Amino acid sequence: MRYEPGAHSVRVKGDDRKMRTVTETNVVRELTRLGLWRGTAKRYALPPPAAEDLKSVVIVQGRDGGRILAAARL
Repeated sequence: MRYEPGAHSVRVKGDDRKMRTVTETNVVRELTRLGLWRGTAKRYALPPPAAEDLKSVVIVQGRDGGRILAAARL
């Protein structure tokens, strides 16, 4: 997963048609599946980010979108 660190303000329309500003933090910009993990040591090639300012996090997740088993910020 690649995210853009820091706070980012976005203008959105509310139900009453007034423009509002919402601040989001650490917005995810890329989500890439690296491969299947079967519980043993494995190396995966990490593709380059779409933009230089993006930070990377690797998440090991259970089958079919299951629980997160591990995560590490690179």
